[in-house]
Amino acid sequence: MWKDVKDTCFYLSYSDICDYEVFVTDYLSIWYVRLPRLKFLQCLKDSNTLLHMKDDVMVNKAVDILSNPNDIKNANTKVETNSLTLTMTKQFGYTFKLILNLSEGSRELFFLKITQPLIQNIQQLKDNEAELCDLLMKKDQEIKKLRTTGQTHSHEETVIFNRDTFLRKHNDYYRIPDKLPSTVLDKVVFAPETVINVKPESLNGTSDVKFNIKAEPNSQITDTLTIEQIANVKDENEPKVKRELSTNLSKERKKIKKLNF
Repeated sequence: MWKDVKDTCFYLSYSDICDYEVFVTDYLSIWYVRLPRLKFLQCLKDSNTLLHMKDDVMVNKAVDILSNPNDIKNANTKVETNSLTLTMTKQFGYTFKLILNLSEGSRELFFLKITQPLIQNIQQLKDNEAELCDLLMKKDQEIKKLRTTGQTHSHEETVIFNRDTFLRKHNDYYRIPDKLPSTVLDKVVFAPETVINVKPESLNGTSDVKFNIKAEPNSQITDTLTIEQIANVKDENEPKVKRELSTNLSKERKKIKKLNF
């Protein structure tokens, strides 16, 4: 969910499902930063050099700011080439700062985070509107049938719903097609910034992720063998070569003897 950042024209979206991800937009561009827990902690300590508190307490303060960017003391932004610096300050009985350096995102990221969700919401609103209009028109048909049977109502009847008049009230909204193309609604785009993390970074500073490297069939054996193994291979191959040479020599000698006779 996008929330407005206090006293700015920017909106912020935050997630901590795996790493700490922050997206900021002004609906013209998008900036992002993704920090593992240890780097996030270091960012908080660098932002609050005079504060000394437990790591969990510091993280909770930062999460509170990111979750409610409008409920803070103040915010400052500095846009530079391909980057955005966002500083948010909140009072917890003491001043706590969160300084984030975000990188400008790609067009694909802007589409995934901004354009496509907006289009999907518009389509959902249009579908809901069509359903409500149909219900209202059915209601008018039921009232009309009741009138033909002579049934009366003690309460005041509503005005007959006029769909065309209703639609003309919001011209800008209805310039959008009733059915937006599925090629846009369901389009799958891979942004360069999208990274799937197998497992969060461990707290001791080392990664628990193990990388399995598959050797190619044509890879050279000397890249992986030790000196001792190479020596063993050499020793194993030498007797074979000697046996082949001795066999060939014996055959040649037999041929020479036959020729002499």
